[in-house]
Amino acid sequence: MLDFVRNRVDAAVGIPAMAAMTGWSEGYFTRTFHEVFHQSPKQYLQRELFSRAAQLLLAPDSTVKSVSAELKFSSEFYFSRFFKRLSGISPLEYRKNAFSSRKGQKMT
Repeated sequence: MLDFVRNRVDAAVGIPAMAAMTGWSEGYFTRTFHEVFHQSPKQYLQRELFSRAAQLLLAPDSTVKSVSAELKFSSEFYFSRFFKRLSGISPLEYRKNAFSSRKGQKMT
């Protein structure tokens, strides 16, 4: 189940789907997950989704809109809001910072 989430995470994956993969009720799944991983399934999903978003944003031909769509956010606005809440910067700022630091590394 964790491999599935890591490799195929998107905004549509939720706790009900994770619980269904294990065959447990949502309540039991949530409690057990927290006991084992010391974080809620929601926190885990958000971190994995953020990690995937950050990775996709680093592709030179990607756009905020295309990443938002690939990760199945309902809109670019909600994707940007999610990304900024977790990182402190917008997806566009993240891309600009990443590409400017790459250019600086090539020059040295």
